[in-house]
Amino acid sequence: MPDTLRMRACDAVDTLTDFIGDLIAGVMVLREYMLAREKGCLEDLTMITIRKMCLSHVVLTLCKFDEFWQHYKDLVPLQHRVAGKNILKTMKEKKVKDIRDKWVGHIWDKAQRRPLIHSEIIERFDVLVNGDLSAFLDWINNPKNNTYPSTVLSVVEAIRDSIMETHGISLNEIVDR
Repeated sequence: MPDTLRMRACDAVDTLTDFIGDLIAGVMVLREYMLAREKGCLEDLTMITIRKMCLSHVVLTLCKFDEFWQHYKDLVPLQHRVAGKNILKTMKEKKVKDIRDKWVGHIWDKAQRRPLIHSEIIERFDVLVNGDLSAFLDWINNPKNNTYPSTVLSVVEAIRDSIMETHGISLNEIVDR
């Protein structure tokens, strides 16, 4: 009979590995385009679209982390549970699920019975980043200082690595699935 706990652990590691890539990509693509914009190599409309795309990608990944927590928190080692819960708490404060449900995943504002307008979407993202996009990106993935537990990326990596160690899982095993 297969080891179902280890199979669940492999699924968890696979999922977390995807999150790591998504968090890095969402933040680093946005940072690269922000730099290009600062150098005058990008039009405002293009930058607005890239910003919306990257933040939507990060929002979706954060919501997936919440779903991961619902299904796999029992596999998260005790030493990482507070850090994981802190991410969920911050997500709740920033209303990340509302952003996904009302702005990222739909075109229609049900309460106002009309399509969402661009300025409303941008305004909601400004609330998400608390008026400081760079600080928000640093909270997600700070390539200069991804120390645990200061970034979402560092917490996700620590959880993944601990599950791998506990269950004797290698990254090659996940990649080759």
